[in-house]
Amino acid sequence: MLPTKKTKLSLLIDAVLLLGSIAIFVGAILYISNLRYEIRDREFELESEKLFSSGLQSTKSILNSSRDQLQQLDSFFIQDEQTIEYLNDIETIANNNNVAINLDLSSAIEPLENEIARLGTFDIRLNVSGDFNNVMNFLRQVALKDENIEISDLALNKSVAERVGENQPAAEINQPAVLEQTWNMSLTLTLYQELS
Repeated sequence: MLPTKKTKLSLLIDAVLLLGSIAIFVGAILYISNLRYEIRDREFELESEKLFSSGLQSTKSILNSSRDQLQQLDSFFIQDEQTIEYLNDIETIANNNNVAINLDLSSAIEPLENEIARLGTFDIRLNVSGDFNNVMNFLRQVALKDENIEISDLALNKSVAERVGENQPAAEINQPAVLEQTWNMSLTLTLYQELS
């Protein structure tokens, strides 16, 4: 028997409903799957933020715990009157000998053998320039100064430059060039101080 129009229509409606139900079901599954991936991504972001935050907190606690030690070092090496007086003496010696100096400073603490007292070192990297006699007088006075110092990395060189007079009369401009000699010395002074 042939299906009637009514049966065909009923089968068509059932097929549409079935396909619609399948589409809704598949859409719901895809939506839930998508939602699950978004939840995983958000969990990952939250975990990353938590790790970053805990890392910052541990770094902050380390910095806070070492702050007192850093202040002790700063108070000795930067504000120590003996060191400041020594640096002033070096400047005075340089001025008295008519030499230019450049200073580069660093410091450290080294344990001594008995581990009770410590030895503080203050390194002064000096670049000195001037004429030969003045540079040598500066070195002699610094070396003989009554301090616990060590001199190392001593280097001496001479540079020659042409001196051109800026305010010379026109008659003197054609004269031969005058050569100036400058002696440059670099050295490291290590100042030793016992810490209690």
